[in-house]
Amino acid sequence: NNKGYMSKITKFVNFNIFVVLGLIIASNLFAQVSGVVLDKSNNEPISGIKVQIKSSKSKAFTNSKGEFKIENTPNGKFDLVFTSLLWKEQTVNIQAGTNNIKVLMETNTIN
Repeated sequence: NNKGYMSKITKFVNFNIFVVLGLIIASNLFAQVSGVVLDKSNNEPISGIKVQIKSSKSKAFTNSKGEFKIENTPNGKFDLVFTSLLWKEQTVNIQAGTNNIKVLMETNTIN
């Protein structure tokens, strides 16, 4: 009887280990990146900047505090492209899972 009880506990523990390992693996398949975009001249936040993973449809726009977040990014390194009509385009190479990115943008002068 004790043997049957131990078998159930072992199966329960093995199942939970399997579930936890699966969650760890799944969480490492996709990450997120986040940060803030500021005006280089005065460190004020810039809203409405498009932040896009280069060669991807994954994108976000900065909010009124200049903050952005893109979830489910691919693993590894990739380029984030920051664009707006009024600001010079900027590309930043980052590692997946990087947060607290600070990007300083310059105004786009029209000749």
